[in-house]
Amino acid sequence: MTETSSTDPHASEPTDPTKCSGEEGFCDDLRDLYAKAIYERNNPGHRWEEAHPDDVLAYGSDADAIITVRDPALEQARASRERWRRDYAELVDQHKRTAGELEASRRRAIRIQTLLDETRDRIRKLHRPVEHMGRIICAECSAYDGTGTTDSPPVEHPCPTIAALDQTA
Repeated sequence: MTETSSTDPHASEPTDPTKCSGEEGFCDDLRDLYAKAIYERNNPGHRWEEAHPDDVLAYGSDADAIITVRDPALEQARASRERWRRDYAELVDQHKRTAGELEASRRRAIRIQTLLDETRDRIRKLHRPVEHMGRIICAECSAYDGTGTTDSPPVEHPCPTIAALDQTA
């Protein structure tokens, strides 16, 4: 509660602290600002500082009415703001997690692509083209031993394995 000065008609009337949130004294200052704004709007050309004590009391009551309505509205706005902040923070966290997962997936994809390329290279080395009796054959499919003989019928290069690799590459 605030004390009321008996000599100053513009001093704030005691207000119920449950009607106003914020720092100590803030409610009284705000109450005076509201009362002044209402008084000066309703009495053009007259200043709040020169208002009659009865007007100070009446407009102070009007200011109290505003505070009574304002505080629940402010609390609702604050609660809404906090919900938005939490939702935003959750989205930021989700974005960070998703970005991390995306980066991990990208690294896995690069690793898989590297393994795939290395595997294709090994297969191409096995199924390499060699010349045998004037023809280009697949060394692996023809079981070519490098001495000029094959254990299987010669398979022309590109063999079905290399053709399959070329279709997927």
